[in-house]
Amino acid sequence: MSFAAPVILSSDDEMSDDALDAWEPPATLGGTLLSAAPAAPAAPAPTAAAAVAAANLPDRRRSMPAAGWRTPAPPPSYGTCDDSMLVRHVRVSASASLHDIKVAILKAFEDQYVPSDITLFTRKYDDEPARVTTDRAAKLKLLSYGPDWDALAEDPSAVPDSVLLIVSAMDESEASLLVLPAAHSPPEATVLEHMRPAIPPSAAHAEEALLPQRLVGVQPGLFDPLPLPAHIDDWLAQYREAPQTVAELATGPHARRIPGRDAIYLQPLRCTTKGKGGKGRSDASGSGSSTAEPDEDAMFASLRDYLAAFYHGTRVELLPALTISVDAAKGSGSLLGKPVRWRDYCAANGEALPDGQLDAGMVLNALKPRITKSGVVKGTGALPDDGHCVLGVTLTDFFCSDDDIFTSGLACLSSRAGAFSFYRYGERGDGQSKVGKKDGKGAGGVDSGVVLARACKTAAHEILHIYGIGHCLHRACLMNGTGHLKEDFQAPPTLCPVDLAKLQAALGPRCELRPRYRAMLAFCEAQPSGFDEQARWIRRALAALGGQQGPPVGVGSKSDGDEAAEAPPKKQCVRK
Repeated sequence: MSFAAPVILSSDDEMSDDALDAWEPPATLGGTLLSAAPAAPAAPAPTAAAAVAAANLPDRRRSMPAAGWRTPAPPPSYGTCDDSMLVRHVRVSASASLHDIKVAILKAFEDQYVPSDITLFTRKYDDEPARVTTDRAAKLKLLSYGPDWDALAEDPSAVPDSVLLIVSAMDESEASLLVLPAAHSPPEATVLEHMRPAIPPSAAHAEEALLPQRLVGVQPGLFDPLPLPAHIDDWLAQYREAPQTVAELATGPHARRIPGRDAIYLQPLRCTTKGKGGKGRSDASGSGSSTAEPDEDAMFASLRDYLAAFYHGTRVELLPALTISVDAAKGSGSLLGKPVRWRDYCAANGEALPDGQLDAGMVLNALKPRITKSGVVKGTGALPDDGHCVLGVTLTDFFCSDDDIFTSGLACLSSRAGAFSFYRYGERGDGQSKVGKKDGKGAGGVDSGVVLARACKTAAHEILHIYGIGHCLHRACLMNGTGHLKEDFQAPPTLCPVDLAKLQAALGPRCELRPRYRAMLAFCEAQPSGFDEQARWIRRALAALGGQQGPPVGVGSKSDGDEAAEAPPKKQCVRK
């Protein structure tokens, strides 16, 4: 059964509408807006701004009594979602046995099995799911947030002595279920503690370092609570992560800063194919030429301008494009003298790939320089001598492994490189339209400004990973993990206060928040489309900081101030 709108709540307490209206939940709870009635006939799609506003309105059905379940509504931008693709939010007693948990979960799946017929799984971080087979395991893994996740536990005064579980079906039978304790936004006191730097700022920069603390309060539409997952592929329905503090950034895996290497480089990549009917094909456009399309050049130039504003005070440069020459008959090409796999058929779903896909891991391997204990080996990879990191960007589709349908890309922290494809960023959400037409819209009518805005979000997110900044679990934020394109498109383009403090720690004194916001506002206001909501958000943030909207400031200037604690590099590949 599929729904075009949010689905009705259900609870084993069978609360009536009158009881629901009389029941007042806690004032600040995360989650998505839920409907009080079955789906109505399709209405005109709300604007993005209206959808964001609606998602932040208080709703008395957002919280549940001490026992019960609900099917949450995905954001309107997800479109129609089959009921089998939606998670269940199940609230159980904090002292429940494994049998009790199974009984509660089965009510959310229409009691189609008895408890002995289902198997519960859970996971830590991104480990493989592990079976939960005993009461002790259920207590430690499903009902407990200690020790790594204490900050993400629900306020105990909200619904005492209970735990909210996120339950996802792992297959069509719905007999194997992934269960994770829900991650909730930490309270303000915890957020402020997580913003404490490893090294106190100097007196000259103390005032600037304290600016993110002015923004800590949850303000609807500015810094919203961490959203609860609704779709089974949403990041927090699949993975359990711990929040990263500003102090932990200094000691965690990251590309250590080397004096004289502070620039961010973008490396455009084109793909030309020959053989097997693909002679002369270039990128996703099928243009028959190895020359970059004009809209491609403009997109990457605009991407550079956005990143120069986002990383204000750090130089961002666009390198000349490199070409990956592919022999389609052999299924391979080369980049900077290194092999790159190519395919035009996906074994995972049996579909042909007319535009082909490149192996993202092999592209990354060609781009990244050799790193030794003494530094970067000159003449290896695509990173110039003064670069902190290089990000390969392309309109050619990527895959990672034979069982992948596609991937947006990869980044490697210690190797200072990433490779990302924006091929699918022209999708409406139905998986059909791609980047490619030259009429200002994607193949399915997606505005080119929207495509650029999506690309800017991903590029900014992944470069922050190279600086060592992990996924955010404090508020709705650019650094939230995303598990699929619809969630990626829905994610905010802006950083929460904790990640603003991390950005300051990563970039050093050259990162000044008010000039940064003004530079980003100037970029957003100059775009014909795709950035209006972000511009409105930045004006609110500047007002909250007491910053006047002065004239646009220059972007990408180089600074000598570059002091921060360093940690030995540790290889860690991350995917958004």
